[in-house]
Amino acid sequence: MAWSSSPGNMVITNVYDSVGNRTLMQNPDGGRTTMAYDALDRLSTQTLPTNEVYTLQYDAGSRLTMTSYLTGSSSDAYDALGRASSQVEYNGATPVLTIIDTYDAAGRKTARARDGLPTTYTYDNADRLTGQQVAGGWATLVYDAVGNTTVKQHQGSLPLTMSYDAAQRIVTAMDGPTPVTYTHDNNGNMTVENRGGVQTQYVYNRSNRLQTEIAPDLTRTTMLYDGDGLRRVKQTSSTLTTYLWDGADYLGELH
Repeated sequence: MAWSSSPGNMVITNVYDSVGNRTLMQNPDGGRTTMAYDALDRLSTQTLPTNEVYTLQYDAGSRLTMTSYLTGSSSDAYDALGRASSQVEYNGATPVLTIIDTYDAAGRKTARARDGLPTTYTYDNADRLTGQQVAGGWATLVYDAVGNTTVKQHQGSLPLTMSYDAAQRIVTAMDGPTPVTYTHDNNGNMTVENRGGVQTQYVYNRSNRLQTEIAPDLTRTTMLYDGDGLRRVKQTSSTLTTYLWDGADYLGELH
């Protein structure tokens, strides 16, 4: 058994089987998520606190091919190099979303079609994304000599320009007409964003993971992580969000 905690006495309790698979996670609100695994220790079923059951299937390469749940399912296919090539989501037996991805010879994603609507991507010689084109819109990115993004711009908007210190941390920006400054701690974590005089503060735990975000109106958002460093809970004054994982693979969230 393992546990982790954060301010506010929020505690997540985890139970593991004899080979280290997590079989139970209990959230701070008492909700229980249970997990079962196949003979290869791959997550095969996950039951949420709402009693909704997710069933997962894999191919011979242990790639996720099907996720089934109460209202439908999602199927995933891969190309000969193991890259995701298509995903279809179903409501019952009716397909409601189809995604198809295309890659170039260097393995970079060059196009994605969502229900037939294309998005294309372009790259520089260092394999950095430089452009994105969708129907009726575009976005561009510019980098400095060490790979920091210095300019972002979307069609119809003013550019966002950024500058960095010697440690490659962003320190100033101009978001259109608005000046933005950033402050960092000794570990390189951004602790303050000052956007035109309006401040947002960030507090980190001993593992340098974001623990608390303090908005300009002083409302707080608190994050809680499990023993593997995965974010499990995000809590505001009015909502609790639980994040679902299969090992290091993100499955979704529960509100």
